[in-house]
Amino acid sequence: MVLAACGGGGSPSAQLTTPTRSADSTTTKADPATAVVLKAYRAGWTAFEHALADANPEDPELTATMVAP
Repeated sequence: MVLAACGGGGSPSAQLTTPTRSADSTTTKADPATAVVLKAYRAGWTAFEHALADANPEDPELTATMVAP
């Protein structure tokens, strides 16, 4: 019964794939302010992932991207 409830059809890898989008969407080209915000947002996530990889909550990249100047 449990397996029947999990759904069916298709390979597991096909179910895990998600559509991809380019980093530059059409909204960033239409609004320069949006592009600036998205760039800062992405930089913050990159710093967060870097800090996670090293398990370092005091990573300087975090301070550079997530603390207001």
